[in-house]
Amino acid sequence: MRALSFRFATDKDTDALWAILQDGIATIGELGITQWQFGYPNRDVVARDISRGHALLCEDASTGEILGGLALVFDAEADYNAPTERWLTPNPAEGEKPVYAVIHRNAIARSAARQGIMKELFAEAERIAREAGRASMRVDTHPQNVNMRGLLEGLGYTCCGDHPLTPNGGEPPEDLVRVGYEKLL
Repeated sequence: MRALSFRFATDKDTDALWAILQDGIATIGELGITQWQFGYPNRDVVARDISRGHALLCEDASTGEILGGLALVFDAEADYNAPTERWLTPNPAEGEKPVYAVIHRNAIARSAARQGIMKELFAEAERIAREAGRASMRVDTHPQNVNMRGLLEGLGYTCCGDHPLTPNGGEPPEDLVRVGYEKLL
């Protein structure tokens, strides 16, 4: 396996990270999954993740080529407060700092697929969250995304149930349920 390095993205990485996310959007669509097929996420979302310091990148350590990325968020996630989910850690009270971190918008460049890059990216995100004092990592995915669900379960994440999404203008109203996963750190 090639040597990898990790860093948070800067504005100069916007186009490269957006291209990788487009690879992810296309891959999900080819699997017949409707998630991400209606304009969300988009380049503006990538730029916002970068400006907020949420965009974690994985690079080839020798060439600097960006191989994948994800949004690592330390804010409370309003969509994760659905009463149908059975999280492993408590949800924060209003205005309280959450005990969890969240992974969103993760994708790998097609050229880096099936090389263990996503596993390494998740491991780095978990390390950062642990060092920040977070007790767990949460993530969600489309119910039909068996590849991501298998990855999460293989990495030790526990399925915590379905949760509804808040409409964001990027998913059809009939497709606003995701499956939540959590891993104790």
